[in-house]
Amino acid sequence: MKYIEMPEGSPAYHLAFEQALAECVADDALILWQNAPSLVCGSYQNVFREADVYAAYKSGVPVVRRVSGGGTVYHDYGNLNYTLLTDFSPEAGYADVMSGIVSALKKMGIPAEKGGICDISVCGKKVSGNAQRVFGGRLMHHGTLLFSSDLTALKSLCGRVGREFTDKAIKSVPAPVCNINEYFNGDILDFKKGIISCFPSPLEPCPAGSEVYDRAEELFKTRYSSDEWTYLKNPSFSVAAENKYGKASYRAEKGVIVSGEIIFGEKDLSKEFIGARLIPGEIEEAAFALTDNGKELAKLIL
Repeated sequence: MKYIEMPEGSPAYHLAFEQALAECVADDALILWQNAPSLVCGSYQNVFREADVYAAYKSGVPVVRRVSGGGTVYHDYGNLNYTLLTDFSPEAGYADVMSGIVSALKKMGIPAEKGGICDISVCGKKVSGNAQRVFGGRLMHHGTLLFSSDLTALKSLCGRVGREFTDKAIKSVPAPVCNINEYFNGDILDFKKGIISCFPSPLEPCPAGSEVYDRAEELFKTRYSSDEWTYLKNPSFSVAAENKYGKASYRAEKGVIVSGEIIFGEKDLSKEFIGARLIPGEIEEAAFALTDNGKELAKLIL
């Protein structure tokens, strides 16, 4: 099996590079990689339900949409992502594909086991969420490995409280989580080296070819770095929210407000936001054009 290093880059570029590898590499391969703090949502999810997109925007934490299904996960430098590339087999379930990582963790003294349908758990708590996508007969399986992640940030940015959503999007399934470093003596670099040395299949270091870099750059520009992919691909939804400054109740289709009511203070701003794209920077700009308290108005809407 090949071992391929992920190049330096943004979370959006890493998702592009990962897909490019899946499309261009014909051999079985393992990739271990890290992202700066970011929220990574599933392809079929309502990002506005799954993530506090405005809080993330103000914190400089990008929200990106991956090409696979599944739920929303939080990445930071305390989390080690892994990607497995192999030929797709309809008989192979999640447990089969995850077995190599689970085996490596056990060899390292970590009491890991398959958790839910697509999770890895340690002592009953989730440490890894996984998802898959097939590209022309090739399976891309990827997952997180929470090693020393900021679990407070994870909880504060993932999920919404005080909002009522109506949609048909895939929803994340919350679960108790923990960090693997509670069960491992070493830092995340030691952990990464341990997975490489303990993985059941011998790993052969291999550089990615130029065709991978070319395809990754194309995917980065046209898909993963675009607001259209992250926010406007969003499934249709309705939402109702209220705070001490006002209330909002609207319907959005493909990330655009199409109808509803937005009351802020004593002002009815409904007409001002019909047709507005639910892109954090654009909503904030529109909000500050209408009130000095634009931050709270943007927070109400998003």
